[in-house]
Amino acid sequence: MLSLPSAIWRSRQSASSSDSVTTPSPSATDTVALCRGERSGSAILEQQHGATIEELRVARDSLSQSRTEVESAQRLNAPLQDGLRRVNGLLVAHTEELRRGTTRIHELEGSVATLRVAAESEMARAQASELQATSRFALYRAGWLRMRPASERRREAVDAHVRRLSIRLAELEEERDLAVREHDERAVAWRRMFREARRDREMA
Repeated sequence: MLSLPSAIWRSRQSASSSDSVTTPSPSATDTVALCRGERSGSAILEQQHGATIEELRVARDSLSQSRTEVESAQRLNAPLQDGLRRVNGLLVAHTEELRRGTTRIHELEGSVATLRVAAESEMARAQASELQATSRFALYRAGWLRMRPASERRREAVDAHVRRLSIRLAELEEERDLAVREHDERAVAWRRMFREARRDREMA
């Protein structure tokens, strides 16, 4: 039989042994918490990595779609660019044609002015000659009678020359008016074509 002190000592040893089994030490608790924290951090990192990969995939898809749209827009704009180049070429040709037409109009106007001056000068000379002949009529009746046929022929020649100059002047004025009308019609046609091209470009 055990003595009472021995029984008490054994009871305390048993309780101490039981406490050492059921209660973990502080260092073991910290290790478990650290392992759980590492597993939680790894899970968060994996989630963030997955989200980043998904964002990159979406960005790649968006970039690929944007490139496809840009290529499609470039293909659609190719006919428009060709049309613009053709319009620019036509504009250059039209500008050159307008310049030549303007030069021709200036030349015709200069010719008309020169012919008008020549006709007026010829008419002035004819009038002066007729006045001189008329002023001498009273004093030189006989001489005037002798000179009358020549004067009439000269006047007829002058009148014929004036008529020819007048006809030529009318023809030149008609050519000038025709050139101006053609110039205006071409300008209207070009403006209409430019408006249509601009409208097509805006619609495109």
